[in-house]
Amino acid sequence: MEKSGFAGRIGHLLVVEDSALLAMDVELTAIDLGVESVSVAPGALDALQLLEGGDVDAALIDLFLGGEDGLLVAERLRELDIPFAVMTGASDLEWLQAQVPGAPILGKPFTRERLAETLEKLC
Repeated sequence: MEKSGFAGRIGHLLVVEDSALLAMDVELTAIDLGVESVSVAPGALDALQLLEGGDVDAALIDLFLGGEDGLLVAERLRELDIPFAVMTGASDLEWLQAQVPGAPILGKPFTRERLAETLEKLC
């Protein structure tokens, strides 16, 4: 598949995901799609530390992080005016959309094409 051309539009993507396997898959696929670099945070505290670096262009976040609250990350991303999408395996999308209004929702599991579409929405 040809790269979608996110280079220059998403220079640095933050992936907040506590499943190491899924995080690695998202990282490799995003880079293959044209994202320049990806940082992975397995929890909310790690993500908040990475955001202090100031070079994140967009983020994909899981809100359910094994005891840590991903909503804290969503709030900080909004404060910093960084576009983000929520990755979720949750079935209650109404509740989720109420928590992060306007954020694209990427249901797990997802395809390469759905990931590309979601990244495009963040550009």
